[in-house]
Amino acid sequence: MTIRKLGFLLLLGWQSALSQDRIENFRKQVATSDGTEKIDALNQLAIETSTFNNQESREASMEAYRLSNESGYVKGKAMALLYLSLAETNAGQLKKANDLLFKSIRLSHELKDAPFEGYGYTWLSSNFQNAGMPDSAQYYSIKAGELLEKSNNLYYLTFYYNTLSDFFKLQNQADSQRIYIKKSWTIRKNLPDKRYLAFAGNKLAEFYIQYHDYKTALIYLDSCQSSLGVDTVSNEVIAKIWSNRGVIYSRLSNYKLAEFYLDKAKTFYSQNHFPKELNGLLLRITEIYEETGNYEASLQNGLEALSIAEKNSFNVERTRSFIRLGWTYFNKRNYTLCEKYILQAIESSLNYGLTLEEANAYNLYGLLLSITNPKIAHNYLKKSLTIRKRSKSLAGQAEVYGILGNLAIGESKYDSALFYQLLGLKISLKTPDLIGTAYSLAGVGYTFSKLNNYSQAENYLNQAESLADSIKSGTVMVEILNFRRQIAESKNDLKAYIRYTKAYETLSDSLFRQSESNRVLLSETLVEIQNKNSEILLQRATLENQEKELSLIRWQIILVSAGGVLVIIILLILYSSYKASKKLNFKIIEQNNDLATSQEEIQAQNEELLMANEEISAQRDMIQEQRNHLDLRNHELEDIVEKRTKDLIQYIQQLEQFAFISSHNLRAPIARILGLGNLLEMKGLRDSETIHKALIGCARDLDTVIKDLNAVLDIRQNNQIELTQVMLSEEMQKVRSSLSYQIIANQALIHDDFSEVDQVKTFRPYLQSILMNLISNGLKYRRLDVSPVITIKTLYKDNFVCIQVSDNGMGIDLEKYSDKLFMMYKRFHNHVEGKGLGLYMVKTQIETMGGKIEIESEVNSGTTFHLYFKRERAETTTVV
Repeated sequence: MTIRKLGFLLLLGWQSALSQDRIENFRKQVATSDGTEKIDALNQLAIETSTFNNQESREASMEAYRLSNESGYVKGKAMALLYLSLAETNAGQLKKANDLLFKSIRLSHELKDAPFEGYGYTWLSSNFQNAGMPDSAQYYSIKAGELLEKSNNLYYLTFYYNTLSDFFKLQNQADSQRIYIKKSWTIRKNLPDKRYLAFAGNKLAEFYIQYHDYKTALIYLDSCQSSLGVDTVSNEVIAKIWSNRGVIYSRLSNYKLAEFYLDKAKTFYSQNHFPKELNGLLLRITEIYEETGNYEASLQNGLEALSIAEKNSFNVERTRSFIRLGWTYFNKRNYTLCEKYILQAIESSLNYGLTLEEANAYNLYGLLLSITNPKIAHNYLKKSLTIRKRSKSLAGQAEVYGILGNLAIGESKYDSALFYQLLGLKISLKTPDLIGTAYSLAGVGYTFSKLNNYSQAENYLNQAESLADSIKSGTVMVEILNFRRQIAESKNDLKAYIRYTKAYETLSDSLFRQSESNRVLLSETLVEIQNKNSEILLQRATLENQEKELSLIRWQIILVSAGGVLVIIILLILYSSYKASKKLNFKIIEQNNDLATSQEEIQAQNEELLMANEEISAQRDMIQEQRNHLDLRNHELEDIVEKRTKDLIQYIQQLEQFAFISSHNLRAPIARILGLGNLLEMKGLRDSETIHKALIGCARDLDTVIKDLNAVLDIRQNNQIELTQVMLSEEMQKVRSSLSYQIIANQALIHDDFSEVDQVKTFRPYLQSILMNLISNGLKYRRLDVSPVITIKTLYKDNFVCIQVSDNGMGIDLEKYSDKLFMMYKRFHNHVEGKGLGLYMVKTQIETMGGKIEIESEVNSGTTFHLYFKRERAETTTVV
């Protein structure tokens, strides 16, 4: 369980420690209460049990939702949806979780409950962070900030700041990460319950641990524990403090203290029923032991973490446990078990849409295949790199480039290998991952050796060894020694090869076959030997310096003896000049004092100028910021003007087309009427009855044209139509009924599939007109050799609900007619009746509702129309 989710409990304002007694109290309230009181108790029970009994949490929130829906208690419904989303998140169902959050947010918006709406957006941002979608995470984080910065709910606001700091951590933006943790820390200092401060202090400590500033991290942990006072037994935050202390002491190689604090945290989580937090702690311990080479302890904790995740259906943690175990077996050189766990991790990450875990799994599998099956390793590494770039994970990208470099070395492509290794190192240096940086330095050094550039190889390997020694990473040191002995072998340097091989085998034995206590003892012994060797070297250097000094003194004695007389003469001369120089020294001292006074005055003036420059610089920054804001606003205005200009041009073109069509189509019947009228005026005309009938027919044609044009104008002018929720299956039944005669007469089959989407927010008359036009077209323009088959299907596409209407008819030559397809009175088949107005009406109607239409067609193969309705209008309200 991350600190973020523990913070969630605090945000609700519950100030007593979680316990089985408290859970039982909520269960009793649920059993004995009714109405909104029961719904509130169910919601509290859902969140209380979310960390250790996900199934009970889900059932409580679903029941709260059902009762809220029946009673019309909108606030209870919004809270139940949010808590149900947490249960889905715990189960790895991120898509379901996000759908529920959207619904909760909409209800909060209807209630005008800005703090709870912002709180929902914060959780949504967190989910997108964990899914490796930083752009979406940032978008919803901004929406959350707009709501919460204006509210007075400090609990939600500080939770937002904590989530934002996690976002910047994933983006390797350390300054922004620290700023938002500090904001949370500052606000929580003034809250009455100091546990809030302790949670923020833990996050600050974790920040400094990340950047290896253990001294500052311990200061914040001490402050956290002090803020708790005597409440250090029944409070879950104390376990977080202990676990962070354990991590720090393990980094400082004080394994006795590290084990002491980590065991205290494990015991607390186990005894107080916090399986999610216990799982996270075990994975952290697994990684620590893996980094320091104690693989037996790493496996023991990793398997325990996997057992807890599987028992509680924590699918995200289960996937991470697979990956962690895979890494441990890889470092133990047990490639069979490594492959077993990594394939399980890939399958699980794909099943639950866990993109970050998927990338981690591909990284390890690519590394494994680079040893066992290099030919297909590239495929998995490219998959990982694609995800890493999309999620902007620098450490992950560096790791992939390092593995690609190793693959290129195996293929003897040394120039490519050096390119990948240097690129990986460049990226790794931008991250706080010192272990990854040490591996990158070693990889670059080894690649230079393959290019016979041994001076550069030695330079990079020395840097890698120094960094590995500072972070106490035995696994990196083994890798460096292995590289060194391979280089010695390629140079035919037998002595160096024997020396490095012996060191490599000794350290490998201590890492892979000795117990933790022996390994630590060996490490401490090696440090002592190293310190003694350093002392011996220092003593030798001191003796050499002393010998040089003695030799210099001997020569000085000889020179002094030889020039003793000369020295006496010089001393007499110096004594005579001493008195004169003494007076001169007094004058120089006085001048120096005057000069010092002047310098102090100049320094004061410089400080004043510096302060003035800082003020000017601050004003310049403010002016520049205002300019940037104005530039941004100008760009926005330009975009608006450009969009409106395009809309105006399009509208003018439509008006011109309408005017042209109107004049063209009205001219023909009017011309015929005038001609027939002239005939009636002619004297001696016998067939006047025929002319009267023709006149009536022309008048009807004219009336039809005017009605068509009025229908188009009605659609164009009707911008205030009211959109309502429409059931597509019901509307389709009406269309079938209206066209039943044509369907039977043409022996047509009409299939519809509304399983994915059955509701759309639209204008019912337009929808009926659209479906009638497209389906009747499919019947009219059928092929004579086959029975008509028309298929209607709905699906989600991006931000739209798409209705697909397909037929197997004559089709349209799009290359020939694509620019005239939706124009008025344009027809492409003349063997059946029609006015060429249907497709124009369909396009006009759907665009009036804010949608769009696309077409696919092939002559003699059929036509498919794609009708797009905006999804935010069309999304249904079905919940569970």
